[in-house]
Amino acid sequence: MPDPRQPRPLQSFNLFGDDVLLMLSRAWAEQTTEQLGTAKECRRRYEAIEATYERVDHDGEITQDVVSSAFRALWTAEALLITSASNLERWMTKLYRARNRRPRTNVEHLRTLRNALEHLHEANIDDDNWVATARTTTAERSGIGALPDAQLSIGLDGDGRIFGVITHDDLTTLVRALLDELDAELRDYAADWIEWQSE
Repeated sequence: MPDPRQPRPLQSFNLFGDDVLLMLSRAWAEQTTEQLGTAKECRRRYEAIEATYERVDHDGEITQDVVSSAFRALWTAEALLITSASNLERWMTKLYRARNRRPRTNVEHLRTLRNALEHLHEANIDDDNWVATARTTTAERSGIGALPDAQLSIGLDGDGRIFGVITHDDLTTLVRALLDELDAELRDYAADWIEWQSE
């Protein structure tokens, strides 16, 4: 009988498919991948529209309303991306622990950023500088106050970071960690099966 404390594969390869932990990890990995693509496209579109508007290099078809609409699309896409990636990180941790494996290192500030966004309605909003700061003790410890500079950038600061905190590459690495490991397990399983068939 195998030692139950030994690390186990993430997948069982049984006829019944994924268990709940693996299904939720896969689901959030797929959603995070989709949201990454959406957020990157929204950022590209917003930056192109805003640059054209600023140069006045158009025939009036790009108005402030068009720029504002593109910014809102970007903001919500990146907020949804953070929510999705945070759920992926949470379910990956549970999956790895259930398989007696060491969970990967969490993306720095991801959980805190998710908390800040989730409780943004409780924050102090500075309309002049487009930043939010903690208003409650809890937000100071585990939300906005725990972010770098103890504030959440609501606008774009030009460095390409999501809300001034996390890069798209950080989140791509999170997704790839799970998907690459699942792919490697599948290749190993297929190689073992082919070897077993040839005996």
